[in-house]
Amino acid sequence: MTDKHDLGAKAQVTFERMFDARTESVSAADREEAEAFWNWLGEFERPADSAAEPDRRILRWPQPYVFGLAAAAIAACLMLAFTWDWLPLHANRSAQAPVVFASGNAQQRVIDMPDGSVVTLAADSRVDIRYTKAHRRVRLVRGEALFKVAHNKQRPFIVSAAGGSVTAVGTAFDVRLDHPSKAQVTVVEGVVKVAVASRNSESDSNLSRLARKGQQVDFGLDKTARDTQAAFITARQNANIDLTTAWTRGMLYFNGEPLSQVIDTVNRYTDQKVVLADPAKANMPIYGLITQGDTSALKNLVAQPNIIRTDTATQTGQRRQTAESGSGPQQQDGDTAP
Repeated sequence: MTDKHDLGAKAQVTFERMFDARTESVSAADREEAEAFWNWLGEFERPADSAAEPDRRILRWPQPYVFGLAAAAIAACLMLAFTWDWLPLHANRSAQAPVVFASGNAQQRVIDMPDGSVVTLAADSRVDIRYTKAHRRVRLVRGEALFKVAHNKQRPFIVSAAGGSVTAVGTAFDVRLDHPSKAQVTVVEGVVKVAVASRNSESDSNLSRLARKGQQVDFGLDKTARDTQAAFITARQNANIDLTTAWTRGMLYFNGEPLSQVIDTVNRYTDQKVVLADPAKANMPIYGLITQGDTSALKNLVAQPNIIRTDTATQTGQRRQTAESGSGPQQQDGDTAP
């Protein structure tokens, strides 16, 4: 038996239809899940009849009531499985390990959070999530994610990336990790606060900046001459929200990113690997909109198409295909608390 069920509120209706003559009214997926649970119930040994009570009356419950009990049992299991999976997010222990979610190559994942927030992961991306009573904390480890944050003024939602943080109480924003020390945030709704603390022994400067709907800033840490890291936040720029979030609709938008970074992004959405044949062109800025997985379209955006090629011998199956421990099954969309 599976230890998670997807029947949800349909449990009672599904079981009633299962035992009704009109069995075609139950979908194949719901039938398989209901039958698995029903078979599991049948694995328990039935107690032997007691000879000491020969006159015991047999109580026959009405059939709908029996089915109602079975449906209630299913619903209880569903609630238990949901609560158990998300228990780390409700715990208030600082040492509690974060809950990890990741997407594979050429895969997008939607995660419904227990507070009503929704996180959408781009291909080959990962977030570590830890909820406490005071904060909702998310660390973007790699890739890109779109956050739609449920409003809670007493419990801010904080996304950490590239040595900085983006804080919101109820808004929507996209964060892209371009490099371990550089990230970009685009505000889709509301207002966010971007903050970065310098890792410099000589100066403890902290930078912060507000960004509003339609604005975009880069932030992170720059290496200094003394090999320390100085915080930076760029000036606010106006952004096209539809284009910036085009990755959620099967497209990829580039607005001056260097060719090497563009190739890395494209490779996350294809089973073939695009290779830069001329490393001297790595910083060439790229502009345009292409369909995910269409490597030939990328050549149309490059002034010298011969400087890139598709390596058919090296499949990106060598890249990360599955999520790290704790991320649960990978789905195209609709992952609920996993």
